[in-house]
Amino acid sequence: MKNALLLASAAALVTFASCKKDPAPTPNPAVVAQTQQATVFYFGGTWCGPCGAYGKPGKEYITKAYGDKAQIISCQVNGSVADPMNCASGNALAGTFGVSSVPTMFIGGGGQIFSSIVGNGITNSSCATNVDQKLALTPEANMKFTTELSGNDLTVKAQTQFFKAITPTVGKYYLAAYLTEDGISATQTSDMSTNKNIHDHILRLTLGTSATGEMLADNAAQWEVKNFTFFGALNNNWDKTKMHVNLVLWKQDPTTSKFTVSNSWIGKLQ
Repeated sequence: MKNALLLASAAALVTFASCKKDPAPTPNPAVVAQTQQATVFYFGGTWCGPCGAYGKPGKEYITKAYGDKAQIISCQVNGSVADPMNCASGNALAGTFGVSSVPTMFIGGGGQIFSSIVGNGITNSSCATNVDQKLALTPEANMKFTTELSGNDLTVKAQTQFFKAITPTVGKYYLAAYLTEDGISATQTSDMSTNKNIHDHILRLTLGTSATGEMLADNAAQWEVKNFTFFGALNNNWDKTKMHVNLVLWKQDPTTSKFTVSNSWIGKLQ
């Protein structure tokens, strides 16, 4: 009888253990995608032969190979003749990077030092190597946004979430919003790309007052969200159906004051 009672008690314990409710999983506090993008700042001109032979095909390769994982902001600069897509925002970024020759690509991400590729060094393999290196980094922050368009008046409401705590010793973070346009027709000297004389990712306007954006944060808790709203006005000559908003989170080193890019996000102009 005693053995029977022990067996019954053991069976009850097994039944109780098998019915015990598992603890609820911890909710993911992320409100934006925890992904790392590469950000490509390209400088070239329609008047420039090497830009057509190397730069434009390089941009085309990155777009086909990586899509939105690698955002391209294409700044057209003037040379011996004016580039029809040149703009003040592109000139400001050229000054920020200290561009001295074209074509030049600067590839950033993850708060790491920019990779630079110049002239005939812009090949499919060199682009892939540098983009892949940035995509492999762990994101420290990311963004998302919504847009409101009333006529030509644009409002961009951005949310930036930090995946780790930041302090002034880590760096200052600046948020920039760039408007780019695809499918612009302009004759390109020595165009060796597939989509000849058609230009994508062309920078039209920087929203805000600085080429590297507006001060967003130098102190934030892990998972904290910072909000920022940009305003701007579109040109009547731009094709709104082919435009994008590119958010770029810049990071300024507290010691050297040099800028890198932490992450970026792209979306269509709605």
